[in-house]
Amino acid sequence: MLIKTDEHSHTSHPGGTSAGDGTYMDLRQSRPAATESFTKATAEFVQSWRGAASKLPRRRRLDTLLGLERLDENFHRYTFVKQIEKRIDAFVSKMLDLRLRELHSSQVVPHVEVPLLVEQIMSSAEYTAFVGTLVEDATKSVHELSGHDWTAMSPLSDHATLRQRQQHSQEMRKMSSDFSSVQSNSTNESPCGSISFNAASASFSLPSSPMPSIEEIRAVVNNLQSRNNLEIRLAAIKRLTSYPSMDLLCGEFWPDSKTALNTALCDADVQVVTASLRIYARAFRAAPPPMMGEVYLNLVGHLTHIFEPAHAGGKVLDGLCVEDVKVQLLLRKFRLLNQFQKEMTSCWIRFPEQLLKDVMLATFKFLNMSSSVPGWNHRMKSSILTGTAPGNSSPITPLHYLSIVDIGASWFEKWMISQFGRAHITAALNEAGMLGDLAARFVAHAAHLLRVSSSMSKTCNEVLVLDVEVSEDPEELVARRKVGMEDLEYVHFLHVLMMLGKLSIFNVGRRCFPIDLTEALGTGIVPALKEILGTSFGTATGPNVTNTNATSALSLPGVTNILIRLMRHCPRTTFSMYTEHDRSKGQAVEPYKLSRFVVRLLTEITVTDQTFHERLLENNVLCELIEPLRQATIAKKGAAEIDPDSLLDLAETLSNIAANDSGRLFLLEQERSVASGDTTKRKGSPAGKGPGVVTTVIALVKQTIASGVTSASQVKVLGAYVFFLRQLYRTCEGLRYLHQHDLHTTLAKTLSDQAWIRESDPPDGTLSDKWHPIALDNLLNFAGTPKGVLLLKLSGSMDPCVAYMAHRYEKKMQVSKCDKFGYGVLVSQISTTKSGMHALYSSGLFQLFFSDMWALLEHDDTVSVAVPPVEPLDDHLVKKMVGNLLKILASFPGLLAIMEAEHGVSGRNTLDFLMRTIVLDAADSCRDERSPGRYEESQLIALKILRLSTSSLDSYVALQERYQFREALITKHAATRLNPGEGCSIDETSLLRRSILVATYAMGGPGERRLPPTTLDATQSLAIPAKVVRVPTPPSSQAEIADLLAKAGKSKPGRKWLKDIQECLAKHLFALAEENAVDMQQFMRKLAEIVKVISSMPESDRQLSGWITLGKVPSVTELNTKVTITSHDEIAITLVVRYAKLNISNMTEERLKINFTQVLTESRKLIRGHRSPLEAPASDTGFDGFDWFLSTVFILAEGQPKPTMELLSLIIGFIPSMYLWPQRSHRSNLLLGPRQDISLLYSTCCHLVEFIAEAELPTLFSAFTLSGCTPSQISQRWMREVFWNTLPLPEIQNYLLLSLIMGIDYQIYFCIALLRHMTPDILLATRDHELISYLHESEAVGGSFKAGMHLTFMKELETKYREFVFQEMRDSLGVK
Repeated sequence: MLIKTDEHSHTSHPGGTSAGDGTYMDLRQSRPAATESFTKATAEFVQSWRGAASKLPRRRRLDTLLGLERLDENFHRYTFVKQIEKRIDAFVSKMLDLRLRELHSSQVVPHVEVPLLVEQIMSSAEYTAFVGTLVEDATKSVHELSGHDWTAMSPLSDHATLRQRQQHSQEMRKMSSDFSSVQSNSTNESPCGSISFNAASASFSLPSSPMPSIEEIRAVVNNLQSRNNLEIRLAAIKRLTSYPSMDLLCGEFWPDSKTALNTALCDADVQVVTASLRIYARAFRAAPPPMMGEVYLNLVGHLTHIFEPAHAGGKVLDGLCVEDVKVQLLLRKFRLLNQFQKEMTSCWIRFPEQLLKDVMLATFKFLNMSSSVPGWNHRMKSSILTGTAPGNSSPITPLHYLSIVDIGASWFEKWMISQFGRAHITAALNEAGMLGDLAARFVAHAAHLLRVSSSMSKTCNEVLVLDVEVSEDPEELVARRKVGMEDLEYVHFLHVLMMLGKLSIFNVGRRCFPIDLTEALGTGIVPALKEILGTSFGTATGPNVTNTNATSALSLPGVTNILIRLMRHCPRTTFSMYTEHDRSKGQAVEPYKLSRFVVRLLTEITVTDQTFHERLLENNVLCELIEPLRQATIAKKGAAEIDPDSLLDLAETLSNIAANDSGRLFLLEQERSVASGDTTKRKGSPAGKGPGVVTTVIALVKQTIASGVTSASQVKVLGAYVFFLRQLYRTCEGLRYLHQHDLHTTLAKTLSDQAWIRESDPPDGTLSDKWHPIALDNLLNFAGTPKGVLLLKLSGSMDPCVAYMAHRYEKKMQVSKCDKFGYGVLVSQISTTKSGMHALYSSGLFQLFFSDMWALLEHDDTVSVAVPPVEPLDDHLVKKMVGNLLKILASFPGLLAIMEAEHGVSGRNTLDFLMRTIVLDAADSCRDERSPGRYEESQLIALKILRLSTSSLDSYVALQERYQFREALITKHAATRLNPGEGCSIDETSLLRRSILVATYAMGGPGERRLPPTTLDATQSLAIPAKVVRVPTPPSSQAEIADLLAKAGKSKPGRKWLKDIQECLAKHLFALAEENAVDMQQFMRKLAEIVKVISSMPESDRQLSGWITLGKVPSVTELNTKVTITSHDEIAITLVVRYAKLNISNMTEERLKINFTQVLTESRKLIRGHRSPLEAPASDTGFDGFDWFLSTVFILAEGQPKPTMELLSLIIGFIPSMYLWPQRSHRSNLLLGPRQDISLLYSTCCHLVEFIAEAELPTLFSAFTLSGCTPSQISQRWMREVFWNTLPLPEIQNYLLLSLIMGIDYQIYFCIALLRHMTPDILLATRDHELISYLHESEAVGGSFKAGMHLTFMKELETKYREFVFQEMRDSLGVK
């Protein structure tokens, strides 16, 4: 066997050959091991196939095996198949390398296509010899399996009895006899060759039955002639049926086999025709790809012969009589044709190109045979001009029959899936001349339906479609006699509708539009079409349109407008054949309604069509869509007068538009332009014609709730339109507009106030039971944004909504049909707040995350997730389970809520159990609870959770105060030391413990501290970090700042002075980004003076940068309040002093601690004067977070209390203090009671971060959504802790300077710039399912970030969003 060797190796091999000289290395001496492996793989494959084929008739087993690649979805997963693929790949790649090397060395051909070389290789003599080797190995394996004890190689138990082995051997011999009937399958005429069982038959040494000769096949053909009696014909078809399909498809037999099959199909006897159809079905399953096309073409040719004008197959009288034997047989033939069409796409890529063209051209020419039917065009014109239905005696085309067996044209949908198929389809449609015929049929029947605008008559029974293999039930046929012409035309129209609609979605299909209807309909009917179909018809433009046919061409906007008109005016149009008897048997009418097909097409347009905005986001389209809604909101015409089905279809279409990003933005921009009266921004704005879409829907929802509902259909309609609004308010941009309508309050009231529901004894449950989950589901989606979480809390529906989410999550239910990423985002948003985390804990969702993780570690079969075999911790499923907990425990407010909720609670599904039992190994903790089965991995998981949680400073303080985990980890780490002088043992848990200990001790951002690695491979290459040496920057001139401050003292400062100081700061930041020596400390030293000047400016000048007065500032002397330093404060003060000492070398730690304690006490006295008189008590833990903003100012003020308090006293009376200083806004008197539970930083600043990120960084925002994380999670931590341990102190200083001097909105822009800087790494972390962990790794996040490098970007954001950001900040505080 020839194997691939390294193409770069030039080492000589035995025999004097070289791996690089173009010859192959023969390793047949090593074949025994490879052969044994191959034989085992063959045994497994044969065993699997035998089990699958045991239930099939013996004569069909071989056909099934030969078609196994198409029929078995796991075919390419078999080890046997993988080994063959591996050997082929190795051979071809080796040959390809040699050919490429030869071409490059000769330099004759500069550019060669690899597919062409591969084709040459596969037609070479070497490849033929290689295929012979494969056949030889497979033949030998089958021979050994059939003659020896093959069970020894199979994965059976060693304790299998001798009787079992004998049974296996008997079955193997029986199975091998099935191969004996195979003599040839040489149907592939390509030069690549084929694996022929005939060629290898001599090696089998098995008894074989005689193969049919050509004379026998020809005798069968002769006996099937109609001149012979029935007995002879039946015997002939029986004989033909007994032959294996592959023999009939053999190259030398196929011409005679084809003649025999065609003769049998045309026979007058049902038995002969049915048997021939079964042969077709078997042949199609067993045929290789080229012959599959030949079989299909043969069947199409037979059906084409039936519908030729010389025959009567195209005429029906008084409907289609299903009892007619000829009709039954014809339906069977079309059913088989349709099955061929659906299956052919799986392998037509292997067709020769000409065969594929022939298949498609023959198909569309056959379906277009209506053009040759007399009177067909006249019939379509009459339907348009008079609106008359087809008569009792009308021609019926092949497309009618195909529509009966495949109403939704699923075959055409499969053909259009791939780009490969679409390119050939459009070419074949044009060549067959079917486009004009399709468009004419579509327009004619649409005009008829719109003219009639009512349901079809109720006169007929259901369509009967018989499969080839389905047995006939006489009792079933009694109730089904006939299919009326109206139903025939209806299914025909649905088929045409789906074909034309699918064609219009893709690029290659859109090139066929506009479609000229002049040849099919003429020009005399254009006025009638415009009257019925609207002005969009006959206004086509494009390369296919000339001045002569522009008025009679069907364009893409015309198709879209017709679809919407049909959905609006024909909501109940469906089959007339359904009766109450059919409904009682479970046959639903709903899937076959015309409106459902239209909605399905419009949905695909919004999802797939690249020209979606051109087709649906247009003035006439939207006006057409919302016209029924406008009528429903008019007092004279209540919603009850509008058909509920029509309203539901419109709601689904609008929801699909709003679920699309461009559609949602268009709707919101439309509303803004309507409100402002500006119609110039978008041509689709319907200003001047009434309110926009969103306003109309909101009016309908509120009117329906105000007037009350009396039926289940009204509840369903109301829920559908609230669902549409939900697509808007689940985003920041949509909530910006919908917030003013108080929809959250309206929906919440419907849960508590049942007076609006006026039910009158509904048959199945109460209307309240139907509405309750709808309202909860839609209210829950307010939690998709930070501000929405606040609105959900204010509505009083947080707890029931979270309980509803937990119920659906436990049952693994989808969020909605428009959402793709589950409940991850909602859980992350809710868990970021304290009240939301309390609701999650009460609902049991937090405990469910823990139980799933423990069950995964212990392989508990009762867990609701699929448990794989024992695998490493980095398995995807483990990452998902741990990620669920990390998202909840990543934020300090959520962690604090869990610690409060678990007070006095024990159990395995608690954080307390994780900390005490696993992390700390406390002997007295949870004695009644068993530890997880896999101790090592549970230790790793617990330490990873602890590492991420303690990356937040506040979370570290809370956990350290309660559990003193640092001392326990130090003790454990000391236990890893070996004997003195022998070092210590290292594993992944010890690395994690060391990383946690260092990270919770050393403070600082990138470059200020070095965290140890957490993986063993990183440890091996770890170098000892050099000590960070701080080189003082050369003193820079402070003349510029001093001059500006001097000017402010001489004259009244205003806007110009503020602009000058901002330009000065920007200049220094730009210089710093270019690695110039700039001393930014000069700004920090003068910051109090700069802020004092800004605060003394007139209000009109100050508010340009967000410096708006909040109210009277009480003096410190008025605040005679005692301040105590708690144990939490002691831990935090230690961290602050440690970081201060790192940056202030001229002051001792004791002095720093004294000064900071003094500042902390005075600042708390200052803050308490601005808090609510009814101040809520502190949390149960006695800790609501530390003042890291104060700590930052203290360090930047070089540890001096006076300048620190001076700056805090200056800013506390202005809006920037509420957002830059989190402890200032905590329980502020400017916030109402219910709002104090959710921090202002989260509900406003984090909401603004997500708002801008969604618009400016869509790829990054999508990555967050895909991971189930949110930018608000990390942004809240950044701003709350002033970027400690994320950025180095100089960048933190720049953050404060930008926020105070440039404007408080730069706080938001700074976060956006940092996220933008991290985008490449975020995308990689998302791919690796490690985003939540990456965001909390300071070394990776802010390593190379410099504010000056992103200042231009921040200025661009200021131009776009400053007005909106300031407005949001004022509104959140109630400041005008």
